[in-house]
Amino acid sequence: MRKIVALMFTMALFLSCENEKKEPISIDFIVKESDEKCDGANCPLIDISYPQLTTTVFAVEEINKHIEQAVVAVIESSPNDEVIGVSLDQSIENFKREFTQEQKDFPDSNVDYQARIKGDVNCQLPALISIELNSFMYKGGAHGYTSTKYININSKTGEVITNDLLFKDEEGFKKVAEKAFRKHEKVADDILLEDAGYWFKDNVFQLPENIGFSETEVILFYNPYEITPYSEGPVEVIIPFSQVKKYISFSLTPKA
Repeated sequence: MRKIVALMFTMALFLSCENEKKEPISIDFIVKESDEKCDGANCPLIDISYPQLTTTVFAVEEINKHIEQAVVAVIESSPNDEVIGVSLDQSIENFKREFTQEQKDFPDSNVDYQARIKGDVNCQLPALISIELNSFMYKGGAHGYTSTKYININSKTGEVITNDLLFKDEEGFKKVAEKAFRKHEKVADDILLEDAGYWFKDNVFQLPENIGFSETEVILFYNPYEITPYSEGPVEVIIPFSQVKKYISFSLTPKA
């Protein structure tokens, strides 16, 4: 039986608004777990925890739904950020039914189902809240799939900041990012990325699907299969704010 636990704790996320009183943003953690006796083989193991926002500064219903749907997309193995019309509870039930059906169809196989998703607030800047979702999904086979997703939120409006809205000069940012990528991966400037083993369309460097933020850095995160085989694992490139702040469309000034 799944336990549903709501862990409530408040973080002081003070918004930097000129001539306005600073307002706090609180974070609730939604936790969903399978029974302690569940190990993934006798029943599907579920270990999910992710943040939800509560504030009077802006309406949070849509952003909280977006976060929930990002979690659902992981469970449903959806290539899209959201699975429209499916709640988290429904997705968990789908996961359990799939496990049961797998047991019926292949009674002699070692069915092992796991859904492990951990989300947290990774960055709290005056203009930005960046949420990180780390997940491990396993439905039998040679290996499970580990991934990381970032959700960036405008601290003043509550709107999701999609990648195309992150930059005021994306091409300028990409030049710095490629230089940082090549340095991190030890690929010389005169070596084609394809020849170095990377899967970039038309052999041209591209930013990852997931771009996150820490208090002082931009995080470029390429999940397995995005630009390399699964066996190579993810690629994470860190760039200090000082190198790219002029290309970003919002302030990267840390909280006072």
